[in-house]
Amino acid sequence: MNKRKFYYILFVVSVFLISCSSSNYLYRIIFWNYSGIDDCNRFPSRLIQSSDKPFYFDSNSDVINKYKSVFDSISYSYKGKIFTKDIDALIAETQTTAFIVIKDDCIIIEKYANGYSRDSVNRSFSVAKSITSALIGIAIDKRFIKSIDESICDYLTELDKKKYGSIQIKHLLSMQSGIKFSANGLPLCDDVHLYYEPDARNYALSHLKIIGKPGEKFLYNNYCTLLLAIILERASKMSITEFTQKYLWSAIGTEYQATWSINRKNDGLEQVASGFNARAIDFAKIGRLYLKEGNFEGTQVLVSDWINQSIKPPALPDDYFANSEMGKNIFYGYQWWGHHLANNNYNFFASGHLGQLIYVCPSKKIIICRFGKRRGNIDVGWHIIARWICDRM
Repeated sequence: MNKRKFYYILFVVSVFLISCSSSNYLYRIIFWNYSGIDDCNRFPSRLIQSSDKPFYFDSNSDVINKYKSVFDSISYSYKGKIFTKDIDALIAETQTTAFIVIKDDCIIIEKYANGYSRDSVNRSFSVAKSITSALIGIAIDKRFIKSIDESICDYLTELDKKKYGSIQIKHLLSMQSGIKFSANGLPLCDDVHLYYEPDARNYALSHLKIIGKPGEKFLYNNYCTLLLAIILERASKMSITEFTQKYLWSAIGTEYQATWSINRKNDGLEQVASGFNARAIDFAKIGRLYLKEGNFEGTQVLVSDWINQSIKPPALPDDYFANSEMGKNIFYGYQWWGHHLANNNYNFFASGHLGQLIYVCPSKKIIICRFGKRRGNIDVGWHIIARWICDRM
């Protein structure tokens, strides 16, 4: 091999290695590939401290004994066939890492499996959207943001008002923005770009495309949550992590630290659509906050009106959310999902990739948290199993 050829090959290899760093989109696509529960160890992150006064759920043997038989035979479907298993078998077969059921502030069941324990960190995936919604509610209450009726262009001033001026904050919250979003196919779809791009702010603001009028159609859309984060940053002049620490995580009795994954070090944006990382027992306290209408032990962390707006069924046709692929009797509020029940009742839940779940049944005061490495062989999602459990308690 002559020197010219050698140095040419060395140059090509060097360029390739330089480009293949963990802060490079191409590197992440090639070497990280599909997203997983361990992504909290791949992305850089910002730390959130736990509460100075942790809240602990009760453990009452009488209450536990009253309901434990529910978990001896749980029925669910897969590919249209009905299966029945006890909770331990279901947890093992679905690669569940944490499963918690709480009623009236009493832990009925708390199980960890597949290499995870109580102090193991679970990645939220889209459960983070519901947490982001809580932050927006707090920002409105604290007057950082005036109203959900404001145009997004009031905060995202680089956007063309003629194109985007009619999109209001409420349209982002309810996934009715009219913004195009594609979720299928590596490596070019919007979903993958927003997850792996090192500069997520710039990518989002420079790649928006309008495909409909805001308020006319539901389309589950990570651009919506990302834009909410940028609005919150600019309105509060804080990072999402700082805001979460000051107004939410330290205020609800959390036992452990948490983190927000960010797209890159230093000035990265928190992955508000997917990247909140915490222990399952503390995720349950998000559910408890909403179950208690925003009140934590006498302190109103989140105003009850915001809770109601976020989780109640909107006045829309029954088939409005049919494209969500979340099953029957489903609705969407402000970054929270819901289940229509009989007599105008409803349950609500935060749901994420791989079956991550915070499920709340207000009428029975039940909170169910499930996290895992995979969703497992079940149809639709874990919210169906959670509803089945609530119906029988």
